[in-house]
Amino acid sequence: MGNLSALESLDLSFNRLHVVRASWFGARLSGSLRALLLRGNRIASIEDGAFARLYRLFQLDLSQNAIAHLERSMLPGSLFFLDLSDNRLNTLPPSLFDKMVSLRRVYLNGNRLTTLDRGVWSAVWSNPRLGVELHGEGTVLANHLRRHGKSCKSPLWGARC
Repeated sequence: MGNLSALESLDLSFNRLHVVRASWFGARLSGSLRALLLRGNRIASIEDGAFARLYRLFQLDLSQNAIAHLERSMLPGSLFFLDLSDNRLNTLPPSLFDKMVSLRRVYLNGNRLTTLDRGVWSAVWSNPRLGVELHGEGTVLANHLRRHGKSCKSPLWGARC
C-alpha cells in the first residue's frame, strides 16, 4: 500500500467491518495518524491493543457499530474526541479513561448503559473542559452524578441529562 507514514486521517466508515485487529495499525501509522473513523460498520470485536500504538491519535469515531465490550488497553492515551454512540455498551470498565489527560469529548448516546461505576470518571473528574453526551442515558447519568455529589450543571459535564 505504499508509504503510509505521513497519513494523518483514515476513514474506514461504512465498510461492513466486523472486527478491528491489533495488527492493522502498526508502526507505519503510529506516529502520524490523528483521526480514525470507523463509523457505521458492524464492529462487534476489537482486539486488545488495537489502537494503543497510535500515540498521536486525536479523534476516534467508533459510532454506529455493535460494540458491547471495551477495555482501556484497546485505546491510546492521546485521545481528545471519542465517539462510542449507538453501540451495545451496557457498562464501562472503571479504568476506561485512565491517563487520558487530553480527553475533551466523549459521546455515549444510544447505548444500553444501566450503571456507571464510580471509577469510570475518576481519572477525568478534574478536567473542567470534558464534555460527555449521554442522550437516552440521561437518567443513568443524572442518578450517578447525584450519588457522587455532582450536578449536571457542573462545567465537567457537557451532557444533557
